[in-house]
Amino acid sequence: MTLAQRIRNFFGGSHTLRWYSNGYGYVPELTCHKFGETIFLNIAQILTDIYAELVWTSDSPTAMWRAWSDWVTRNGQRISLRLIRERGYVVVGYDSRLDVDGNPVWAFYELSDDKYTTRRVGDKEMVECKDASQLFFVLRSPTFEQVGMSDHELCKGYIALIDAVMNGATTTAERLGAFILMTPKSDNFGGVLTEDEKDDLEKEMSKGYGMLRHQKQMMLLPRPMDTATVSLAEGDKKMVEKMRQAVLAIADRLKVPANQIALIDANSSKSLSNGTELREGDMAKYRSFRRFVDATFYDMAVELGMRPNYILENEPKSVQGQQIENV
Repeated sequence: MTLAQRIRNFFGGSHTLRWYSNGYGYVPELTCHKFGETIFLNIAQILTDIYAELVWTSDSPTAMWRAWSDWVTRNGQRISLRLIRERGYVVVGYDSRLDVDGNPVWAFYELSDDKYTTRRVGDKEMVECKDASQLFFVLRSPTFEQVGMSDHELCKGYIALIDAVMNGATTTAERLGAFILMTPKSDNFGGVLTEDEKDDLEKEMSKGYGMLRHQKQMMLLPRPMDTATVSLAEGDKKMVEKMRQAVLAIADRLKVPANQIALIDANSSKSLSNGTELREGDMAKYRSFRRFVDATFYDMAVELGMRPNYILENEPKSVQGQQIENV
């Protein structure tokens, strides 16, 4: 842990702008806001919010089916987000008991971490419940099935890049986007400042002059000076491109169409005047969600011996035999 982080934790550990002295004034250090987490959550919810339109059906509903469908209807959207943003798997417990009439009553629920243990067997992670009689099912995301980690863990590098880029831009804005370099001109008295003269001039400028309301906008120097302004804001152009690349990589990982993301201007090319590209993006989004549901909740129901089916309300449909431009 760095010294700056220890000081930040001592004052509450919040991700806010802190101030430190550099010897001749107080300036902001690099901010550490969680921009990447916000963007990742926004992209993930573009996919998981579709769950609100999902309706489960079955040709042969049983007591177990009714309990399971009620449970996933209430919790499916939240669990879908957990599968993407957390470890990539959720341990689901289930059991049955007999009611007063002797009919089985099923219940499904998430198991807390203290109810089971995990261990590595080869290249796989095995789950074992501490209660040997506990029935359970490990609900895994498609990404966890393939690489053994969640989408969030896989995208940590891009999330960190967004944080670095956006925090750099934020700090640049706090510094008013410019850095001024001043060099004394050579004259009959020499152009070299002593160390004390340089420090005094820097302190005077950082304290009394600038764009803030309590500062002065004009300064008279005791000797001729050459000045050069370095625009820190020029780096924002590269920052925007870097952030765009990171956002596109996350969207590609989650299979979310780029034109569904507000930060990405995906309609800048190949856009059609009748809005069909946006419509195609909607269709691709729903197809991605169907693949996710088929690999998670649908497979869970099948493995537990149920016969599931589902429909998505408001899902856009393509028209067979028509050109997409004429739809």
